[in-house]
Order: sequence, then structure tokens, then C-alpha cells
Amino acid sequence: MPEVSLSPQLPADVLATLDQLLRDRGGLGQVSAVALRRLVEDHCDKFIVFSRGGQPIAFVVLSPPEFPRAAAQAAASAFEASRRLGGELGATVLTPLHVGESDGASYTVTAFCRPLSTNRWISRWQRWRLAAPVFDWLHAVTRRTASPVDDAQSDALFAQPLEALAANQTVDASVRDAAAAAREALAAGRWRPRTVLAHNDLWAGNLLRRPHPGSGTPFYVIDWAGARSEGHGMYDLVRVAMSLGVAPAGARRTVAAHCEALGCDPSMANHHLASALGHLSLNLGEWPAAQFAQTAAVCHRYLTAAR
Repeated sequence: MPEVSLSPQLPADVLATLDQLLRDRGGLGQVSAVALRRLVEDHCDKFIVFSRGGQPIAFVVLSPPEFPRAAAQAAASAFEASRRLGGELGATVLTPLHVGESDGASYTVTAFCRPLSTNRWISRWQRWRLAAPVFDWLHAVTRRTASPVDDAQSDALFAQPLEALAANQTVDASVRDAAAAAREALAAGRWRPRTVLAHNDLWAGNLLRRPHPGSGTPFYVIDWAGARSEGHGMYDLVRVAMSLGVAPAGARRTVAAHCEALGCDPSMANHHLASALGHLSLNLGEWPAAQFAQTAAVCHRYLTAAR
């Protein structure tokens, strides 16, 4: 059974760093651990840092001893994504104020930004308001980073993952069939895929409200641990659309726009999704296979209905 974090504490040297780092943000006050269920083994401990006046001012992520580089690796991925995108697109990636190490375990400190509300009705309104700007940002990211692949990349990044997914008996038959169809289209030259910068865990829980968006997006994107520069399109779009409560029929126009950014016909949207799922199936890490299979089936059904 998943465990619940038992009130972890920040080490004294991390607190000392926070005391120095946050002096111009109201000073170091109370630190509160965020109680989260340990769904995966590389789960990081997370903390909200308050100012002396009681206002939340920072967020700390501390790697577990078993995976001491987890926080640092996620930070490196965020910095790279922000650098590659540049400008306002890159500014939407929330990068740390500080990356450090305590007793061999890495940790990061970022400015505090509020997540979406836990109130059912407020959350529904916030998600409705965010859907269009999130889709616009994701389309722009796809257009900016979409790159054609050579034969070696096509085989390693698309053909092999698709073959693995088509043979994976733990996933639904419809997902296997979609992978086989994509592999056939790739082999026949009917589909010429492109790689993109992929977040690979883009859902409402990884969107934070931007305090003063100005002319930028009204949100930040966090948790770039699984991001890939040579990633696959469509998976991020499907995941975030579902989590924002967008019905498949309401996503048809945005799926078509995403396919345009990927340089393919909407009929090939599932080819991109199947490739992403194939890659994920070969790199599950601490993600239980049964949970992945469920996610794959849900994503496939959603995109099929949205085309």
C-alpha cells in the first residue's frame, strides 16, 4: 500500500541556507511539510516555507536518500527547457532560485506560487479559464521545438517503442493495435514523425497560478523531471486536456491545431500518442506497470474520441 509521509523535517544546513536566501522576501519563518502519498519510490519530500509575517514565500523539494539526485535532475531539466524555449515561452517554466545538497541529497528552492484551488467549484472555474492559454502555450512549444528525424532517430525514437508497445500484453488491445498501425505507417513512409520538447507529466497538478502574469501566461509549469528534448507530441496535450476537464468533443479543434504544429494530418494524431506511450512503457522507472496501462488506455480513448 502507498505510504503517507510522516512529517519529514528539513536539515539544519538547509534551514541555514533558507535563512540567507529569503532575507529580502520577508525572512525565514515557519516551515511546513506537505503531506503527500508516496506513490513511487523516488518520491521527494516537499515543504512550504513561510515568511516571518506568515506568508508563503518559497517551496522546497528534498530528494530521498535512495534517489539523492532526483531534485537536482528535475531542476536541470527545467533550466534546459527554459533555455531552449527562451522568451515568454521559457519564462513559463518555473525554475529554482537555488539548487543545493544536504548530506548527499539534492534539494531545490523555488518561489512559492499557488496551485489550483481544492474547492470543487473554484477549481472548475480556474481550469476552464486556463484551458485556452495552456493549449496556446503548448502549441507554441510544439511549433518552436518540432524537428524532423533521420533514419537512426526514427528507428530508436519511434519504431522500437512502437514495436514494444504493440507486443506489450499488459496494455489494452486497442492501445496495442494503435501502436501496430503507427509502426506500419512509419515503415511504409506514410507518416514522417517529428520530435518535440515533451514534459511527459503535464496535468493540472503541475500548473501553478502566476501571481503577476503581465503580458505572459497566467500559469507556471513545474515538475520537469521526466522532460525530454527529443520527445513525442500529443501525450502532453491529451493529459493536460483531460485534467483540465475538457471534453473530447471540445478538444477536437485543439488536437487539429496540435497536429498542424507537428506537421501531420489529424488522422495521425494517435501515431504520435502511441509513440509517446511506447517510449514511456520502456522507461517506467518507479511507475507501476498496471497504472501505466490504465493511463495508456484512458489517453487512447480520449484522443480517439477527440479526432
